[in-house]
Amino acid sequence: MTQEQLDALVVKWQKILRLQDWNIKAKVRLPTKERTAEIYVYQTSKEAELYIISQDAFENRVTTFIDGYTPEKDTIHELLELLFSDIRKEHDENYTDNRWEQVINILAGVLLKYENDRKLNPDKQ
Repeated sequence: MTQEQLDALVVKWQKILRLQDWNIKAKVRLPTKERTAEIYVYQTSKEAELYIISQDAFENRVTTFIDGYTPEKDTIHELLELLFSDIRKEHDENYTDNRWEQVINILAGVLLKYENDRKLNPDKQ
């Protein structure tokens, strides 16, 4: 994934998820903690930093990822985390982290499938 591709995905999904009022800086790089993507949210300034792993690094990384992960799905996942960040901070992160990630992964997959289906069948909107 190039920086231009990532920027285009962020603009696209920022609009779909109604996050246009956020200033999101996205970068292709190697995220920390054995992740494929991560986001840092700054609620008071409505800013966020989004990092997505490069395709080469993704293919070479020695770790187990959930099947079906793509840069677009990762982008959606991280923007959903931003969308729900107010809700999440009200809960104990240690207790909800695994379930939270599962829910966000499911939602990201559903949204991506819906968007891809919509592109293939524009008459069925």
